[in-house]
Amino acid sequence: MNFFSLAAIALGSSIVFLLYPYIGLTLSAYVAIPIVSPVALSGFYSYNEMAFTEVMKRKFSLMFCNRTLTYRSTEHERVIEDYQKGQKKRSNKD
Repeated sequence: MNFFSLAAIALGSSIVFLLYPYIGLTLSAYVAIPIVSPVALSGFYSYNEMAFTEVMKRKFSLMFCNRTLTYRSTEHERVIEDYQKGQKKRSNKD
């Protein structure tokens, strides 16, 4: 059996058994699922030959550490003014 599946079962069952007397079986399972799922996915999930942890690291770096893109026009104000003047001349001829 996979190490991560054993770790997920052990972690999930210990969380459920520890919280069961205080909040009940259903709520303790709801608390355990978000904690156990990354451990289980680490062993079974792969995307483009990357493990789950590497995929998540890349997603978080793209979400929070990405540079903002800025747009700089390659046209000068003079070119834009000449274009607008040409449009006005054409509209006056019509």
